[in-house]
Amino acid sequence: MHAKMVASLRRDKLHWHRVVCLRNGNRFRGAAIVRCNVDFGDPHVEAYCLVLKGGRLLSNFQDPAIPCGPDNAGKPYTITTYN
Repeated sequence: MHAKMVASLRRDKLHWHRVVCLRNGNRFRGAAIVRCNVDFGDPHVEAYCLVLKGGRLLSNFQDPAIPCGPDNAGKPYTITTYN
C-alpha cells in the first residue's frame, strides 16, 4: 500500500517528505483500511485512509464514505515543548 501511495503522490506531482502507512483495524465494504500519514512539511501531516478496490487505490478524498477519523493505531508518542 505504501508503494501505491507514493506512486499516487508522484503522479499528482505533490511535494512531500515522508509517508508512513499502517493498518488501523477498520474496514470499508469488506476491505481493510490502511492509514497513510503524509508529511508535506512545516508541519503539515495529512492522513489518507486507503483501500484497494479491484487492484485500484481509493482514498477517503476520492470516496468520502471511507472512514478516516482518529484511531489508536501505531505507537503512542508524547510531545514535550520547552520554552
